[in-house]
Amino acid sequence: MDNYMVALGGRHNTNMTFDYDINVLSPIYLGVNVSGTMDDLSIKLAKCKFAQDFRPHWYQKADTQSQEWRERIKKSMEKNVRIK
Repeated sequence: MDNYMVALGGRHNTNMTFDYDINVLSPIYLGVNVSGTMDDLSIKLAKCKFAQDFRPHWYQKADTQSQEWRERIKKSMEKNVRIK
């Protein structure tokens, strides 16, 4: 299970009907719609609905910004702290 990234969304109504979108985001993009009731279950392949929300480059951007801040702090400390 460690190799897979999954997103799940949908709703479950009070009359026991449901409509869920299950998306496998890693290693491949795969979408499945599950709807109906437990007695009348409908499973269909669909477009990956949550693929835009979990883009890897967003994490890379955040990592780059935090790395830049670390470098700034390091340079500031090297400039202000004297080692004898």
